[in-house]
Amino acid sequence: MSGATKRTLNVCTLGDKGDGKTTLTAALSRVCSADFGSAKVEFNTVNNAPDEKCGGVTFKAARVKYDSKQCHITHIDCPRSSDYVKGFISGGIKVDAAILVYSAIGGMQAQTKDHILLCGQMGVPYIIVFLNKAEMIGEADDQELYELEIREKLSAAGFPGDDVLIIKGSAFMALEGKDDNQMGTTAVKKLLEALDSYTPTVAAADIPPPAAHTVRSHNLFIEQGRRRRCHSNPKLLQT
Repeated sequence: MSGATKRTLNVCTLGDKGDGKTTLTAALSRVCSADFGSAKVEFNTVNNAPDEKCGGVTFKAARVKYDSKQCHITHIDCPRSSDYVKGFISGGIKVDAAILVYSAIGGMQAQTKDHILLCGQMGVPYIIVFLNKAEMIGEADDQELYELEIREKLSAAGFPGDDVLIIKGSAFMALEGKDDNQMGTTAVKKLLEALDSYTPTVAAADIPPPAAHTVRSHNLFIEQGRRRRCHSNPKLLQT
């Protein structure tokens, strides 16, 4: 598909610190550079997210652009959970879809639950799960337990948990250009195909920021227009 006919898609990676959000972002850029000729963005560039400001709120966000077969994708990756909260509430982060990165060896962490709730509360319309570090799980039964836990949390947040696509893979393997047991580049290509197959009903850029919104989760409580302390970050956040 020519660049002129590709549609625009805004996505973000969510998940607990250390689960592989930034690694997956860089891996997506690498695979798309190899397959579709878009510019490759290195891991260190994504990892050093610059400050952004929206509505008087400052947060850090890396915005990585790459081309899939069907889309021009702008991918947002933030270093801290509080950056996602501030970005979503201020309107600085608007996405058509979210990629929830979940470590197969770490289990469900509080920040992962926070991000699922945040997506549900902010009306993110579409979510895909990337079960990262899946090559480190030996038993299929263990993978099924992880999937069941993810689907339950997604359903509780208002998503169709039973139907959400879960892709098993290794972001690090894909970043290295490897594909042992189709866990590396093949898994990332499946993720890109899932993004290509999704057509938003309303463009993210056309969705206005909420006039007032309260985010409640396991570790944070933030109301727009108020200063609240984020328990995972001791600083007061102005939203």
